[in-house]
Amino acid sequence: MVRAYNRDVIMSKTRQLQSKLCSLCESPISIARLRALPGVTLCLQCAEKHPPKVDLRSVDLSRASAINRNGFAPYD
Repeated sequence: MVRAYNRDVIMSKTRQLQSKLCSLCESPISIARLRALPGVTLCLQCAEKHPPKVDLRSVDLSRASAINRNGFAPYD
């Protein structure tokens, strides 16, 4: 009886994952993507076409270390 219940729960969750659609193109979002990122609203193709924009105006870089060509701060 427990196994039948677990199977039903798993099937229900799988159906819920399969029913999520991309908010831009309305194609189904892959189950693997939904498991990795549960709150995602875009399919992989739309996410690659429309990357999130980051507003750097709120970031204070005045106290940031200088970085040399190797990608390291020379005095850290």
